[in-house]
Amino acid sequence: MLSKERMMKNILIGTIIFLLIGGCNKYEDGPTISFVSPIDRITNSWKYDEVFRNGLDITAGEQTQDLIYTKSSIGFAEDGRFSYIEDYRDSALETGDGFWEFNDNKTIITLIYDDANKPNRTLNLTRLERRFLWFSENLNGNNVLTFKMVSNE
Repeated sequence: MLSKERMMKNILIGTIIFLLIGGCNKYEDGPTISFVSPIDRITNSWKYDEVFRNGLDITAGEQTQDLIYTKSSIGFAEDGRFSYIEDYRDSALETGDGFWEFNDNKTIITLIYDDANKPNRTLNLTRLERRFLWFSENLNGNNVLTFKMVSNE
């Protein structure tokens, strides 16, 4: 049987470990801890669940270049390639491919399109799980897009 002093020491060590793990949140919205690598978590086909521009819900496409997010998707492959489908309200469906890469601490993704006419995009990850991918993108300094995506699987 453990002595009272030893039991208190174990509780203190457990509390410290719990607080350290809880304080190591890489992504603002989670997860707190994951045993799956960021590459394994992002490698997936994703559909847009909610999209906001400066807090305004634009998921259905009424407030932005008529992109209908609910009919659009993106997929990331383990080899660093991505493919996308964008459905615009008053024009044809747009599809394409490119390369994606993490920054060193896996909190930012850069999209580099094969189409030289499309500018690279920088996405700031706020949540990265096997079933949820949330990120934000700064446009022109004053506009922020916030994306909440869910797995297509």
